[in-house]
Amino acid sequence: MRLRTLGIVGTVVLAAVTTAIGAGFYISFRSIDVALMNDGAARNIGQAVFELRALTGDYLLQFEKRAQIQWERKHESLERL
Repeated sequence: MRLRTLGIVGTVVLAAVTTAIGAGFYISFRSIDVALMNDGAARNIGQAVFELRALTGDYLLQFEKRAQIQWERKHESLERL
């Protein structure tokens, strides 16, 4: 092969490798973003379940209308999550 042909082939291979690495980084960062969103959603659900459990205990101990309303609202917000 001539030197010019080797330079062109080397440039094409370098561009392909650079593109593949860039695509790999993009896919990796997208996966991390999705995982962080899922982690945040799971954390919110866990916190809401903990709060609902505490409100359930309050309602069972006191049988007040206020506790019932709080429980119902927390249950509705948990359904949305």
